[in-house]
Amino acid sequence: MNLKIPRGSTYHKITEEIKDLYFSIFSDLNNQKIINQFEEKFATYNGSKYSVTFPFARTAFHYAIRSLNIEKNSEVIMSPITIKPILDVVILNGLKPVFVDLNKNDLSYDVVDLKKKITPNTKLILITYLFGIVPNLSKFNKDEFKINNLKIIEDFSQCLNGKYKGKKTGNFSDISIYSCSSIKTLDTYGGGVAFTNNKDNFRLLKEFQKNLKSPKRFFLVKKILINIVRTVITNLFVFNFLTYYILRFINIFSKNTKMLGERDKRPIKNLPVSWFQKYTSFQAQKGIQSLKNIEISDNIRKKFSEKYIKGLKNFFNFPIGFDKLQNIYWQFLIYVKDPKELKNKLLKKGIDTSSTSLEKLNKLPKYGFNFQLNNVDEIYNNSLFLPCFSKLKEKHIDKIIYEITKIKEQE
Repeated sequence: MNLKIPRGSTYHKITEEIKDLYFSIFSDLNNQKIINQFEEKFATYNGSKYSVTFPFARTAFHYAIRSLNIEKNSEVIMSPITIKPILDVVILNGLKPVFVDLNKNDLSYDVVDLKKKITPNTKLILITYLFGIVPNLSKFNKDEFKINNLKIIEDFSQCLNGKYKGKKTGNFSDISIYSCSSIKTLDTYGGGVAFTNNKDNFRLLKEFQKNLKSPKRFFLVKKILINIVRTVITNLFVFNFLTYYILRFINIFSKNTKMLGERDKRPIKNLPVSWFQKYTSFQAQKGIQSLKNIEISDNIRKKFSEKYIKGLKNFFNFPIGFDKLQNIYWQFLIYVKDPKELKNKLLKKGIDTSSTSLEKLNKLPKYGFNFQLNNVDEIYNNSLFLPCFSKLKEKHIDKIIYEITKIKEQE
């Protein structure tokens, strides 16, 4: 039982990434035919009619807003837990973010607070599927809100292959977005994809795509190098004999528990130029190759999650959603009174855990936000991710359950 277990990993093999690094230096990055092939295959895979690639999910979100012609000064309902660039896109498009409290069971909007926050000036609802949990999507019935021209965008970056009543996430809105960044289940060394079932929206998105600048090879190579570092340090052999001991040392001086560390919380004045480079055909080819492996990884994570739920249900509550849905469990989250204390105890047992690297947007003083949302505070401050990625084995999950059980029984 001396196994050392990292908090997470990429979904690529190190040999595959080294080969990708070599070919990324010499490959054509502007083959539109390959990009079109990936868009068609990814749309079909997701059960959608159309998809359009962009350099980031935040870029896809920016153009989704413009495609839907959301008027300036309109209110946007959005999750208080997400990446900060999504907030920057909202604000720099002249829109007003409105944060709604979340339901602890499905990590989506609390219905009571949602109905309170929607006004005649609400023109857009952004549905964010946190950590691979599928919510009760019937709560987003536009007719119930009785507001004309209310639009919906889904961000299912953490929930590819999630299903509600047999229908895949990304198909319950006017436009949806997906991030192909590192550690996502479809990782193409960065990139974002917009999906839609509306032909007019598709045409507008393609027009915006055409105006993007030629990609810089440096950014692609940099992303692959970052992936290689992450893959190496989380390799089970390397982690057991090197990375784990480095983390133990860092933990003596650092109080940071976030998955990918702290991020810049300062507002930006303009959307960066780097957000508006084209998605490369090299990334598209990577996406085509990777599509066939996603469900294999999904099934492994779901099996691990079921073991956690069964083995730890006497100690913790978990967000697990409702009936008639299929969760993906991109990250497996538990609610715990003192996450840092449990994290430190598990690290001593060889188990590395973390909290989310997403921001709590309702508490960003540099943006002037200091809104109290009780459930959000609990979700954000009293949760911990247990290792649940597909490169692990059942023996790793068994060890985690065993060590947590021992810890809880001694309390």
